[in-house]
Amino acid sequence: MAIKEEVAGIVGAEYVVDNPETLEKYSRDYSLVQPRMPSYVVFPKNTEEIQGVVRYANEHLIPVTPRSSGVSFYGAGIPSQGGIILDLSRMNKILEVDGRNKKVKVEPGATWAQVQDELAKQGLMVCNPLLPHPSKSVLTSAMEREPILVPKSEYNEVFLTSEMVLASGDLFWTGTAMGKGMKGQNFPDALIPSTRLFLGAQGTLGIMTWANLKAEWLPTMDKVFFMPFEQIEDVAEPVYRIQRRMLGNECFILNGFNLAAILAEEWPDEFDSLRENLPPWIVI
Repeated sequence: MAIKEEVAGIVGAEYVVDNPETLEKYSRDYSLVQPRMPSYVVFPKNTEEIQGVVRYANEHLIPVTPRSSGVSFYGAGIPSQGGIILDLSRMNKILEVDGRNKKVKVEPGATWAQVQDELAKQGLMVCNPLLPHPSKSVLTSAMEREPILVPKSEYNEVFLTSEMVLASGDLFWTGTAMGKGMKGQNFPDALIPSTRLFLGAQGTLGIMTWANLKAEWLPTMDKVFFMPFEQIEDVAEPVYRIQRRMLGNECFILNGFNLAAILAEEWPDEFDSLRENLPPWIVI
């Protein structure tokens, strides 16, 4: 039996795709990594289907590349040796929102737009990087260690615990989720294998099926300050003074080019105008 038919027996025929248009789309992303074509794109709906595909691929020595959302900027979802791309976008549930313990449990396909909109209804948020793409996976952002805008030590890592499918198809849990009866707990380390090991591997050691992430209460007051600077050397001392006093939640530095790109609504005229008038550096 052909590979496509055998994998279709695991996930369903409509969720195994090998038409050239789809394969070409999955051969690239927004990075400068050289495009490479997969052989198949497979869309599992749950952990059991991921396990089935991984076990089949392991038995037949077929490379598997996980991909969790519609956008990617670093080339991590481009297959290096063809094979199967495992698109996890169907697994997009928010499994639990726990405001009391400030955490949210999400599947890998849950996007920034989806998660932040749902958490906002309960007055919560996940600490985010600068302008995350609304279609990007929140779990993937955490795995890629994208710098968040709240420069406080308690938020330097939003990833808590997780479940993953290893290359053998077996399940593995990180942090206190490994302990029997403790899958809902949210300690990443203790005296057990650290979540950080698997974050650093960015999906190469296993495929995460859910993760507990830190949440935080939305601020009741929001006020933005812009501090202009002519030289980057002059930025350090004011930022250190702001951070020592822990003023505000978010603190970051942009150059005029990046801020113009963020603020411009008409391209390229408004961008060019903003770029000419904005200062070289801005602390926000």
